[in-house]
Amino acid sequence: MVSRFTPTVDGNATLTVEDGVRIDMYDSEIHIKPGSTLQLNSNSKIIAKSGQCKIIVDGDILIYPDVQFIAEGDASFEVFLNNSNARIDIKSSTFKQCKVHSYAASLLVSASSFENCTSFCTYAGELNFHYNSFTNTGLYLENNSKNQYLEVNVTHCNFTNSFPDVTAIKLTNYGKYAITENTIQGYTNGIYLFNCGSGPAGFQKIENNIISSSINGLLAYNSIGSVYKNNIFGNHYGIKFMDNSNFALYGDSEAQSFAQTQQIRDNDNYEIYASKHSFPWYFHYNVIIDEDNIGNPVDPLLYFAYVEGGRISPKDIRYNCWGNNFNASVDLYPHTYFVYEPTWCPGISVQYTDVAEQLYIDGRAQFEAGQYNEAKAIFLLLIEQFPKTIYAEAAMKELVAVEKFASDDYTTLKTYFQTNDSIQADSTLQVLASALANKCDVKLENWAQAISWYENQITNPASLEDSVFAIIDLGYVYFLMENQGLRSAYTGALIEFKPESKEQYFEHRDYLLSLLPGKTSNMDSQQTSPQLTHGKLLQNVPNPFSAHTQIGYQLDHPATISISITDLSGKEVGQIDEGKKAKGTHQADFNNAILSPGIYFYSLKMDGVVSDTRKMNIIR
Repeated sequence: MVSRFTPTVDGNATLTVEDGVRIDMYDSEIHIKPGSTLQLNSNSKIIAKSGQCKIIVDGDILIYPDVQFIAEGDASFEVFLNNSNARIDIKSSTFKQCKVHSYAASLLVSASSFENCTSFCTYAGELNFHYNSFTNTGLYLENNSKNQYLEVNVTHCNFTNSFPDVTAIKLTNYGKYAITENTIQGYTNGIYLFNCGSGPAGFQKIENNIISSSINGLLAYNSIGSVYKNNIFGNHYGIKFMDNSNFALYGDSEAQSFAQTQQIRDNDNYEIYASKHSFPWYFHYNVIIDEDNIGNPVDPLLYFAYVEGGRISPKDIRYNCWGNNFNASVDLYPHTYFVYEPTWCPGISVQYTDVAEQLYIDGRAQFEAGQYNEAKAIFLLLIEQFPKTIYAEAAMKELVAVEKFASDDYTTLKTYFQTNDSIQADSTLQVLASALANKCDVKLENWAQAISWYENQITNPASLEDSVFAIIDLGYVYFLMENQGLRSAYTGALIEFKPESKEQYFEHRDYLLSLLPGKTSNMDSQQTSPQLTHGKLLQNVPNPFSAHTQIGYQLDHPATISISITDLSGKEVGQIDEGKKAKGTHQADFNNAILSPGIYFYSLKMDGVVSDTRKMNIIR
């Protein structure tokens, strides 16, 4: 029994907990120093009885099957696996109300259960999670190194959740990943990829997962991969592709039933959302259905966040199954940018490939085979021959990934993006090339140039998405600098966007992403007010505006109301105090006298609690 003291094991000692032995902890720590070992034999138990209890392993740990880590009552329990050289195997173990933090070189967790732990966090290493059960617990897997060969595998796991603000699988900065055969239910995000997939091609897969009853089924940000034969249904949003992501989204062309291909169906809002330059390069053989969707512009099946002006390459979405009530002008937004016929449904056998697509597939095949210079040559050829296709955009993004393994010469690649005639002659490719050239600056650690580019996007955005993504990416650049001990080396002009802490950054990042896609801006308040529910906002009218606008909201019972105005950094810049309001639909007046032109958010607070948020645009 460990009681109110901190045992420390150092030297070459081993602390062994024998088979069936139970250790009770009372507001205490077990600390295993470098060179020492904690050995937990089968059926042993460590119980946190009260207070804050920790196991800190700076040395080695050996965990035999069927070990239990349990916190009782109000006690907190955390396990820190700090040895960056350790290779740890956890099998058939139980964790209840116990958080784990791992920095191990490799971690294998199998046939184990995690209940009410909130999170299992890793910050390094090769990771494998197989046949585990997670209840009210999420995997937060972050790679803090530059090694894009590190791989994550999460397979045959079951995730169920009723806690707020928990993501089932959150993956950050891993070059290689496979998330397959999992069942996920009830999370804020089912699968959340952030800056993932830049390792060798062919090792980025999300396949055969079932994701339901979550806010976002799948959210991919600035990531690369394939999404194949998943069943994503009953979420608020099905799939979101954001910030220059590059994905294939596809099912089985030979499927005879819905269950044999990919299903993205019956989600409350958009089945699929793609930001500018994030539309899937391959988009076929999916079942995408929501027979009772509202349609454009509020709730189409497929929403592409295009920006008016400039060329939009046609989006090839032929050979997909859209359901019995499909109407392209209602279900595709904006429907004029899609090539959707002929359609397809399971039971119809068809195969097709166009020339540009085949060239891109050939480049991918060379990349996967480790023929990096050959892959690079094919992608360059594709851009020259087919600059007005989505495959040219995809090939440009592939060049950033393959360069690491080909010549690792990001200076030359940056110059290519900035000067190539085919790219500079096309408005869409030119905008994408500017973003990719800035990625080269990040790779080259040209911090001042990269920060300046993001700050220009924030202050002169082409869209809300561009500004939001720039804020997020700018914060991430500061963390890359911090990882090299350079946090104080350089700060740009917009100091308010430099994160104070990692926790503050992640919270603000997820808040900003939750606002995308933005709700439509010019809907008449009288037309939409019957659709409102309690605590929801109408879009301000007019929008954009310069001096005056009205904000509508709905109450089902009386409440004290205020409306908070915030800028893109999250700073409150104004407030409307409405006082006590009765049940019904209300209009609040906002008169702008001091705010500069730009994008702002307004949030409805009922009795001091935020219930809804929208964006508005102030112009001169």
